[in-house]
Amino acid sequence: MSAILKHAIRLLTLSLLLPFSGALYADYTIEEAINEAGRQRMLTQRIVKSYTQLGLGVADERSRAELRYALELFESQQDRLYQLDSVPEVQSQLARIEGVWGSFQRLATSEADPQRAKALMVMSGVLLSQCNKLVSLLEEAAGSQLGTLINIAGRQRMLSQRLAAFYLMRSWGIEHPALDPGIRNTRAEFDKSQAVLKKHTLDNLEIGEQLSKIDQEWAWFTSALEQTGDQRYNLVVMDASEQLLHSLEYLVALYELSASSKP
Repeated sequence: MSAILKHAIRLLTLSLLLPFSGALYADYTIEEAINEAGRQRMLTQRIVKSYTQLGLGVADERSRAELRYALELFESQQDRLYQLDSVPEVQSQLARIEGVWGSFQRLATSEADPQRAKALMVMSGVLLSQCNKLVSLLEEAAGSQLGTLINIAGRQRMLSQRLAAFYLMRSWGIEHPALDPGIRNTRAEFDKSQAVLKKHTLDNLEIGEQLSKIDQEWAWFTSALEQTGDQRYNLVVMDASEQLLHSLEYLVALYELSASSKP
């Protein structure tokens, strides 16, 4: 299987869960693992966003499908990450993630209401922290600039979903002291990381062009976040976050492809 085809399959998993074949397990690289562990981070926030969309009644059928796919994808990638047994401490960190995941999953599949949404947000922070520790272990094991760039670009995916989730929670009338500072800090982190990535295009024209596209989509997304008072803005934020997420997925794949083509 070619490297390009492998990347195409991984990109499709956001909207269509495809089973991973034994062939993919055979040559599972550390860069792939950083990407997928980083995507686990994103899914912790995407699940909260999809759950909140259901509570708000925003595109119910689509939101329900997003939530189902996100839950299934998390478990699928978790199983795949267990195959990487060459990195010390990965297995024990995956076990820690499993310890949080069960309760998080049960709450995420319960009927949506504001109190459960608030509890899910708090629990997602714990799960996110554990997933982030896994990514850090893998990045350290890679010991390369590419591993770091894949991590940074991958974390941007999580920030896109976290921002949308925070906005939608606020729109639902949920009050929590972490929401407003969370929005400010998440936006600041995205801007800072985007600036870092733009300094490290690896002289790859497509990476540079993709970063420019993300700049434009980020501007649209953040302008949507400024709008309040009309339920239609919930759908605008939802759509803008989805567009940005797909562009970020492609960016991470480009960095990962650079790793697979290095001499």
